[in-house]
Amino acid sequence: GDRTIGVLTKLDLMDPGTDVGEIMHNRVIPLRRGYIAVVNRGQRDIDADLSIQVGLRNEERYFRTHPVYSRDRSISGKCGTMNLARNLNGILIHHIRDCLPELKIRIANMMGDVQ
Repeated sequence: GDRTIGVLTKLDLMDPGTDVGEIMHNRVIPLRRGYIAVVNRGQRDIDADLSIQVGLRNEERYFRTHPVYSRDRSISGKCGTMNLARNLNGILIHHIRDCLPELKIRIANMMGDVQ
């Protein structure tokens, strides 16, 4: 679909020597908006009271030091929760901008009907 973004999780649990580079390049199952990879806190981290901030720093370090994700600039901008949030925010802003003119017209028409 037009709005589909693939979010790849648990990359830190993959076998050594494996990666999702081909998926991130949108070559395996192409999606219009592509893929974003994230590494979330695991249950062990949550049980150990690892804060979200520390989890985000660990995620950033994981991608910054990974042999594939850190070297490929076309992938590195699609890694991490912050990039996911930035991407989703941009999509939301564009969607609001696209829908706002029609919404203004509908509200004006409704106001006219009430008066």
